[in-house]
Amino acid sequence: MKSEATLQRLDHYCWQLHPDKSVNAWRALIAQGLVRVNGRPASKGTMIGRQDQVTIDQVFLQRTSELGPGRTKHLSPDAANLALVYQDDYIIVINKPSGMPSHPLLLEDPVTAADLFASLEPKFWSAGPVEREGGLLQRLDNDSSGLLLAARTVQAWHEFAPYFRTATIDNLSQEHSAKKSYLALVHGTMERPLRCNLSISHDGRDSRKMTVASINDHVLQVKAWGEPRGKAREALSVFTPVAQAETSHLLPDKRLDQHYITLVRVELGHGQRHQVRVHAAALGFPLVGDTLYAPDDKQEVLQLNSLLGNKHLLHAHELQFWHPFLEQVMFLGAHPSQKFGQICDQIGIKLDVLPKKTHSSLTKS
Repeated sequence: MKSEATLQRLDHYCWQLHPDKSVNAWRALIAQGLVRVNGRPASKGTMIGRQDQVTIDQVFLQRTSELGPGRTKHLSPDAANLALVYQDDYIIVINKPSGMPSHPLLLEDPVTAADLFASLEPKFWSAGPVEREGGLLQRLDNDSSGLLLAARTVQAWHEFAPYFRTATIDNLSQEHSAKKSYLALVHGTMERPLRCNLSISHDGRDSRKMTVASINDHVLQVKAWGEPRGKAREALSVFTPVAQAETSHLLPDKRLDQHYITLVRVELGHGQRHQVRVHAAALGFPLVGDTLYAPDDKQEVLQLNSLLGNKHLLHAHELQFWHPFLEQVMFLGAHPSQKFGQICDQIGIKLDVLPKKTHSSLTKS
């Protein structure tokens, strides 16, 4: 197809042509050589004009257009029920395992959380505006685990979506916001609660990463790394230390100094991409196992990350939100995985901060 654009980026052009895939998804596909300009491979930032010929692999388009009911064949019958936390006529909430993507990009992708939802609700794939995400109202990073919520129908998606987009942690209005709480293991000794409201933007030096883009004078002063790219988005995270342990005995290199790991509770409203990971690293407490945001100059961090599996330890363990159909504030909780608990035991931290109930509700007065 010939481009009708005048000096437009290739990734943006592809997204406008096929908005069912995100800009980030198109960037990944361009990097794989599935999009060509004038018969040649191109980069995501290639500028194209009216005379340029853009070719998208038709086999790829056909395969991605098949995302939906056909993907449920990859599931075992009991997979979704094992992850199920709560469901009613409008929503489904699961406890997503670590290592599972929130949604697929290609038909042959491994099982995702979206597939779990689809096995419980046949209308899931058409419930939201983007087919590959179905009725998802939230997303979690692949290695993150915990509560993930989806709508069953188009009506439910449109009713719930605004509450999650306007979520705050300061003013949980029963009718206008949601509140999320995470458990995380971080490097360092966090001795008091820390509040971080640094805006977040894409890192201009590494497309895989996000970075803090601005500094608010009323919070802890930190130095941003990388050059921000694109529009910065407001973000607020509150970190509260729960328990800590000295871990130098686990380090292979005994010459290294004492090193502590802290179990923290993190609260946020509407989360941005990598928000907890970026804010934690910016405050000087990178997540244990997070190789993407780990400092390159701290051997004890690098060694412990490797020893504990090189996967960040972040679990969405509580979710509070307004249910517009039931007219209730819902509170949901999910226990961390056995692996998360085993690592806490290995470090020497007792994991006893879990909610007593898996779900409850408060009726509007």
